[in-house]
Amino acid sequence: ICIGHTSALELWRAARLGRCAFPTASSALLPASLSGVEARALLRPFVRAGILKVPVHVIVATQNARHKVNGIVGHSMDAACAAGQLCKIAEGMYVLSPLASLLHSSASMSVEQSAMLGFELCGSYAVDCRAKAGFAQASAIASTTEMLAFSNTAFGGRFARSTRRVASLVLDGAASPAEAQLACRLCFSKARGGYGLPRPEMNCRVEVRGEARKMTQKRFFVCDLLWKEAGLDVEYDSAMFHASAGGLASDAERRNALQAMDLAVITV
Repeated sequence: ICIGHTSALELWRAARLGRCAFPTASSALLPASLSGVEARALLRPFVRAGILKVPVHVIVATQNARHKVNGIVGHSMDAACAAGQLCKIAEGMYVLSPLASLLHSSASMSVEQSAMLGFELCGSYAVDCRAKAGFAQASAIASTTEMLAFSNTAFGGRFARSTRRVASLVLDGAASPAEAQLACRLCFSKARGGYGLPRPEMNCRVEVRGEARKMTQKRFFVCDLLWKEAGLDVEYDSAMFHASAGGLASDAERRNALQAMDLAVITV
C-alpha cells in the first residue's frame, strides 16, 4: 500500500518526532489495486499508536479504490506521475514524499493551511499534540528551493501552480507554529490579510561585533525574523518561554546588544 494525502503528512510528522521509522527513498511504483484485508493489517499498528487517524488515505494506480472502505479512503493517480515519489516505511508499505504529500492534500485545504504545513516541513519543529507547547523540535525535511525544483518533476508539474504558490508563501527556518503564523501575517499580501512586507530570513544567526561585545558574553544571536537590509529584527516572545525573570533579563541584554549593532528590535 501507499499512504498519501493528509495521512502521509501525519506519518511524516510522526517520523520527525521519532514515533515511527523514518521512511527511506525507494524506486517502488504505485500498487495497481488495493486489498482491504492486507491494507488494514499493515495500517492497524499505526492507527493504534495514534500515528494515523481514521480514515487512512491510500493511493493506487487504478480507479478501483476511489471509495471509502472500512476506514480507508482510496485515491487513484497515474503511476508515472508518482514515480520517484514513494518512500518505504516497512515491507509492502510506502508513503508519498513530503512535498508530494503536501501537494496531494492541498486540494482539500485553503492556501493558508497549505502554507502553514509548508512552514512546518521546512522548519525546525513538528506539531505535537502531546507536547505542552503543542509542538516539538524536529529537523526540516524540505525547503523552499526544493519546492521550486519539485515543480519540474512529473508529480510537481501536475501541481505546478500550487507548488509555486506555496513556495512563494513559505519561508525556511521557522522554529514554531507561532513564528510561522507571524511570518504569514507580516508577509502575506494584503489580499490574503497580511501586511505585504518583503520576505525576511527566519532564525538567522547574527554574530556579535563591535560595542555589542561589551554588553553580552554571547558570541551570536539567532533572530526570529530578520530583514538585514532594513536593519530590523522582529521577535516573537511567548509567555511560556520569555515570561520568567531570567527570560526578561536575557531579552533585555539581547535587545541592547542588537541595537548597538544598528539593528532595531520589535517584540511581538
